[in-house]
Amino acid sequence: MSTPILRAASHSGADVRGAGFWNLGEVVIVVIVWLVQPAAHALQDVSCHGMGRVVPLLRFTQGLAWTVLFAWLGPDQKGLAAMAAGKLATAPYIAAWCAWACAAAFHEQCCERIHCHPDLFGAAILGPLMLGVSAAGVARLARVPVVGPWIVSFLLRGETGRLAEGSTSDSEAGKQAQGSTSNSEVGKLAEGSTSDSEAEHSDHKHRVLCDSSSGNIKAEFCCCSESSSVV
Repeated sequence: MSTPILRAASHSGADVRGAGFWNLGEVVIVVIVWLVQPAAHALQDVSCHGMGRVVPLLRFTQGLAWTVLFAWLGPDQKGLAAMAAGKLATAPYIAAWCAWACAAAFHEQCCERIHCHPDLFGAAILGPLMLGVSAAGVARLARVPVVGPWIVSFLLRGETGRLAEGSTSDSEAGKQAQGSTSNSEVGKLAEGSTSDSEAEHSDHKHRVLCDSSSGNIKAEFCCCSESSSVV
């Protein structure tokens, strides 16, 4: 894929080969973590208490905004948005939740508003980061001095690797198909050589029997062979 946006990002020094590729499974995980989970936290009131009850609602709003933005983006921008949501927001949130849950269990405070701090971390830092990078796009993010091209290349690195693996698999499949065709052709040549050898051997035997004059059986065979060949 080549578009003016991707060419501008590439001119800035970013590797944009995987910009047009994204994984549906990763997008579904993002939707679950940033839409389904905060909605459940808000309905069940298991996150922050008091004025903090708006935290899961804020996360839900951020997830909804990202979902609409992802659906609106063009094909050359979806790869960056999906990887930004996955690498910069969803994965860090899950890691923070696991770390906080382990710490709460260690201090014997498990299941007591356990989602509050991870939700607060996600709503205050991870959600805005996810939305900011996704809305900025490949070209504007690549123009950020010093770190811009590196961030774009880092986010799209997984998709570039999948693209390379897919090309390698196609190449290997082509080589295997060519090898199978070559083996089939070699087998056919070998069968043809065997058939020619058997035909030559039969013809040689026929000539020997016909040239020989020592016995009625051989002469009769010669005559039969000649008559059959004439027919």
